[in-house]
Amino acid sequence: MKRRAVLAAGAAAALAGCSGDGSDDADEDATQTDDTPDGGNSADDTAEDGNATTIGGDENETANETGNESPEATGNESDEPPEYELVVLVIDAEGEPIEGATVAVAENGEPIDAFEGADRATTDGSGAAEATLPEGSYQAGAIAGDRQTVEDVELSGDARVILRIEPTEAERAAEAIDRAQSELSAAVADLDDQSGDVLDATDELSTRPIADRLSAARLAVADAREFEATDDQEATLSAIESAVAFVRTLLEGQPWLHGIARSVDRLLEALGEGEDDRATYVAEDVARELESGAGRIGAIEEAAEAAEGDLDSVEAVDWSWVDERRSSLVADDRAAGEIAGTVEGLLSAEERFGESHEVFERGAYVTARSSFETSREAFEDVRAGFEPPESSAFAGAIAAIDCTAAAMARAADRYYWAADAARSGDGGREEEYVEAAEEALDEAGDCGLRPVGSNA
Repeated sequence: MKRRAVLAAGAAAALAGCSGDGSDDADEDATQTDDTPDGGNSADDTAEDGNATTIGGDENETANETGNESPEATGNESDEPPEYELVVLVIDAEGEPIEGATVAVAENGEPIDAFEGADRATTDGSGAAEATLPEGSYQAGAIAGDRQTVEDVELSGDARVILRIEPTEAERAAEAIDRAQSELSAAVADLDDQSGDVLDATDELSTRPIADRLSAARLAVADAREFEATDDQEATLSAIESAVAFVRTLLEGQPWLHGIARSVDRLLEALGEGEDDRATYVAEDVARELESGAGRIGAIEEAAEAAEGDLDSVEAVDWSWVDERRSSLVADDRAAGEIAGTVEGLLSAEERFGESHEVFERGAYVTARSSFETSREAFEDVRAGFEPPESSAFAGAIAAIDCTAAAMARAADRYYWAADAARSGDGGREEEYVEAAEEALDEAGDCGLRPVGSNA
């Protein structure tokens, strides 16, 4: 058998439902054969000759021989030739049977009624259809959906022909797109499993398995582009590429931001232990790290922007998923910068507060009042300048800093009025304000950022 690239014309006509002319011609030919029994006519003519020429023995013998041979010849020519069973098996590219495929058989380019009087048949669950044919040369063809194939068949006995239906370019592209979607889905699932509902700077990722999935998705996209894809498929491929690029950018940026989170933890540890010099140094280090890695966060935002509007056809990820993770990491980046940038002002205001308290204890109430006012303004400036976004990674640190600055500002304000009362000789009012100031200091200590007040 020899593979053909396209369906033979007769088989194609039958599969398309245009087999009426071919069948009629075949019936007419059969009728003509039956109506023209050349052997019978010859036998009759010969018999008449024989009857007319019965004188000579030789002639009589010849007539008899002619009369005997002609009916025998007529009987041989009218006998139907033996027929054989041809099983047409239709399979897909993986060798699996295709049920419901349409098959036809053509002879010399004309479809024939090979399937119990019909010129086409439908394959059963095993992908097979049975034809009955005499010995000869044929073309067997099959169509499944938009795909078709044909094979030449030389039939001299019961036989089977296998017709392999290859996928179309669009179907091959679709298979590759499905692989890309699957790999991307697995990468996203792994990322979500490691990070929970929202990816933030505190998550420590194992990036290798996710990166491997993304690489497989990119290869599948490249495979799909080897085929002639539809416009919709091209749009899907572009969207998958955008989604893969975004997730890959996350993998490059988040681990770096996780390192920033660990530095912020060291900063908070130094503040909590009252090691102000170390806290200042670590804060400066965090600021340098953020500045040097700013391009990573910028890349995440650019990748998210590129994906926006392109993800409707991507099953693994949608824009809301992209935006949530982009927003989370961008917020963590900004929050870390705000925390590091606030430390210097907070420690400076606290130092000023300590100096004011020493002046108050020495009884220099006028100077103490002015100094406490400056201290209060310093804490208020810290709060006013501290504007971090909502960050799941640094929410605790943000709350602690704001709580501490607010409580310290109240403490400075209460000491201001205590100094004013002491300056005017109002001991009772002075005592009330001192007590209120100490309560504010305890509140600052309860914020958990610094050992202040009775927590010191």
